[in-house]
Amino acid sequence: GADISMKELDDLLSLLVDKKRKMEQEEAETNMQILLDFLHCLRKQKLQELNE
Repeated sequence: GADISMKELDDLLSLLVDKKRKMEQEEAETNMQILLDFLHCLRKQKLQELNE
């Protein structure tokens, strides 16, 4: 194999696993925020319709 020790490989793997988890977490939070914004807008529209 390549000139890389088992420890270096393990360190790299755990680093990437962490990074992947963080990215998935941030993506999930972004999607949730989009959904919340959308629902708030929808609710505002409903209120306006009811008040007309």
